[in-house]
Amino acid sequence: SPWSWWPIVLASSAALGILGLAVGTWLFPIGLGVLVVAIVGWVGDSRVYLARPGEVRQLTDDHTLVNYQVKQGVLTPDQARKSKMKHVITRAVGHRDHVEVDIRTIPLQHGDKLLLCSDGLWGALSDAAICEQMARQPLSDAVPELVEQALRSAGPKSDNVTVLCVEWEAAEDGDAQSGVSTQNLGDQ
Repeated sequence: SPWSWWPIVLASSAALGILGLAVGTWLFPIGLGVLVVAIVGWVGDSRVYLARPGEVRQLTDDHTLVNYQVKQGVLTPDQARKSKMKHVITRAVGHRDHVEVDIRTIPLQHGDKLLLCSDGLWGALSDAAICEQMARQPLSDAVPELVEQALRSAGPKSDNVTVLCVEWEAAEDGDAQSGVSTQNLGDQ
């Protein structure tokens, strides 16, 4: 069903939030008739990447001092990656009573993969390495491999490496009962 991964995302987001691992980034799919979109909201430096056939891109912008400096032309992306100030966050959940949340709506296509990750992943691996793994492997193989690569790359200085990944699979005719569904949640 179009909602097949919705409870998984909510449960995973709740679990990550309880553990304090993915404080500022959320993914929610919304069905609008035949159009299904992912609503991505973020604060801080957790990232969301989208992989679809022929395209992998970062959907979020980091709320960090060095990202601001890159946008202003003060630093190059390579300088930002090596900067000692790369962990200085300019927006964070819980820092003030109110925080501005950036929101992006992405129409989903069959086979789209969305990866939400902490800076423990993207800080240890290049965007190119993350994108390559997402594009060439099934998620069940790509996610553990990405985590392992990040932990190996960062070594003893490893930050927490948190990754949540989902793949959108539109229901095929006659296959509406496969997967997880929210259809009967109110019946219990």
